[in-house]
Amino acid sequence: MTSPFDKDFDTILTDVLTDYSNLDSAPDTSEGSMPFIMGSVLSSMVWGLYRYQDYINNQHFPDTADTDNLNHWGSVYDITRVDDDTDATYLTKILNFLRQPPAGGNALDFENWALDQTEVNVVDGSTTYYNEYVTIVDVAEGAGTVGVYTIPNDETIIDVVGPPNNEELLRVATETYINTVRPLGMLSVTVESAKPVSTAITMTLIAPTGVTLDEDAIKAAITAELATYKPGQPLYHSTLNCIAVAYGAADAITTVPAANPTTATNTEFIRAGAIIFS
Repeated sequence: MTSPFDKDFDTILTDVLTDYSNLDSAPDTSEGSMPFIMGSVLSSMVWGLYRYQDYINNQHFPDTADTDNLNHWGSVYDITRVDDDTDATYLTKILNFLRQPPAGGNALDFENWALDQTEVNVVDGSTTYYNEYVTIVDVAEGAGTVGVYTIPNDETIIDVVGPPNNEELLRVATETYINTVRPLGMLSVTVESAKPVSTAITMTLIAPTGVTLDEDAIKAAITAELATYKPGQPLYHSTLNCIAVAYGAADAITTVPAANPTTATNTEFIRAGAIIFS
């Protein structure tokens, strides 16, 4: 929505000179004339008032507030800002709370509890591990159990045997905290780290005539794309082919994986394995 106070100096000056012209059928409003000078002084002052009102207007809403007032919005709703929260990520937390406030134990509540970095974390020296992504399954490991599947901020701790076993410590911390805040009578909770599924990829790249493709760049782009995949998110051949074309290929054909799409379960997420071009 456009702010009603978003008015620049030239527009204000034009309005002032137009109003002055209504008092005189043929005034001299050219640059350097007395009406122009007085109008410019007045417009400068009015422009400052517009800017101040525009600033105040922006602070009324979290999605346009500056950093200090965004922090104030978060404090009103008791939403803690952690060290690595940017304005954008912190705003997302606030908007999620406003759009879907706690509702006595719905799926979003479980997700928010698991993602509460101030309550759910493991500190190992100078490194803090926390849940970066969570997916909720209504029934897991038998009826009557809510499944909470997480991806930690550092995926390298998954399936690493300790001590310390930071993956297990984070799992226990997550499960313990959720059980302390979930309403009495709610379903019990099972927390597990979702597991990465290394997916080998074989593609035939067709280069335009006379062009040498940057295969390393294509591999890096595919790896980066798959690094964002969440539990249960499918991988389509068309996604891989489009990446290759975006990096200069005239066409591309994916032969491995053979299935289209390749889909992980809710407890697994796809990551790039060996990438081979033929």
